[in-house]
Amino acid sequence: MEKDILEAQIDLEAAVADSVLLEAGKNIHCVDIDLEDFTFLPAKAIIGCAKDKGIVDAVLASTWAADKGFKASVVDCCLNAAATSRNLTTYVTQFKMLLYKKKIRELKSRIMLDARTTEDLLLFSKQIEKDEAALSAKYIERYSTSNLMEAAADLFNSIKNGIDTPGLQPTYIPFFDEMLCGGLLGNELFILAARPGIGKTAFALQMSRGRALHKKKTGFFSLEMSKKQFAPRLLAAEAKRSTQMAARQASKLSPNERKEFLDCSSDVLMVAEHILVEDSHDQSMRTIRANARRMVEKDQVGMIIVDYIQLITPEDRSIPREQQVSAISRDLKNMSKELDVPVVALSQMNRGVENENRLPKKSDLRESGSLEQDANIILFLHSLIDIKTAKKGDDIPTAYLLAKFRDGAEDYCQGVFSGQCQEFYRTRSM
Repeated sequence: MEKDILEAQIDLEAAVADSVLLEAGKNIHCVDIDLEDFTFLPAKAIIGCAKDKGIVDAVLASTWAADKGFKASVVDCCLNAAATSRNLTTYVTQFKMLLYKKKIRELKSRIMLDARTTEDLLLFSKQIEKDEAALSAKYIERYSTSNLMEAAADLFNSIKNGIDTPGLQPTYIPFFDEMLCGGLLGNELFILAARPGIGKTAFALQMSRGRALHKKKTGFFSLEMSKKQFAPRLLAAEAKRSTQMAARQASKLSPNERKEFLDCSSDVLMVAEHILVEDSHDQSMRTIRANARRMVEKDQVGMIIVDYIQLITPEDRSIPREQQVSAISRDLKNMSKELDVPVVALSQMNRGVENENRLPKKSDLRESGSLEQDANIILFLHSLIDIKTAKKGDDIPTAYLLAKFRDGAEDYCQGVFSGQCQEFYRTRSM
């Protein structure tokens, strides 16, 4: 196999060099490959001469090689390797792809030799990710600039035929889908923010449950709650009543209560099957991205939820906290683009909302302005009463403030949060 790869590389190097030779070096600007990447000496002599002098022929290439201290007198080896110089960009693209695959193999082989333990592999994995990104940018990134004709034509075709945007993911919370004109799109970062105790996790789980009822899977990264704490919430949403006693002291349930909860078992189990939860402690963005990729590729998960941003372990603890959160924010955005699924990230807010008795604003996002910049959508959940004074079991009047919607307008409506069944409802708009 290695022999075949080497022969393929020599053939491509010769084709690139002969294409340049046929034009006497005038097209050397099309060869955006480092001279060090050429290993076939005749090809290296031709490309090196053309890059240095802007002109090349067989004699000049041989002289250039001699001046550099290596023998490449057989420049004729590259002759007739390319029938025409018009295929130069194709040869260059194929050569760059071959180089990329070769260097990735070398990188992984080197890591496997250096790694002695599982901890070593985890430590090296982040460096592999960075190196792969650098190699991709160098060897396989493409020029993607074009006009907007195709995008505009697609839009009019969708309008004409009544076609929804591909990849649109409803949240199955009716008032929120109405705000978002149908739901979330792949590669969108949605920040859901609230003060503690207002129901961020309940809102996220309500989305997950709605998706599950439509046979759609959700990946849920829980940095605060364990898997066992999710089950009573799913049961509460199905039974439409509190499950505190059922979760803690099932022995105290009456026969009717026990029957009522057990009647919900099949529906709750079906929902639970479609929600994949990762509740490990000390999750970093590196581990979240790796696990999310597996969820999307292996389990066909269509939405990722992270609960919540401020609990994600930073990669670099030595930098200021604001910079840590900014790095996490950027990684979340990149993850949504990389996996092409909506990423829902829960976030805490500063105390200013409570202290100043006002509605939230984007600057209230805790510890970083990058969250505001990176997010496509920001929704604030805001209690309209002091929850400390609310009676147990009472619905909590809640404001839903869509503070940012990159594809639409800001919006606002009011509703209630039912702590009994762990769901949000809309009552009226403003």
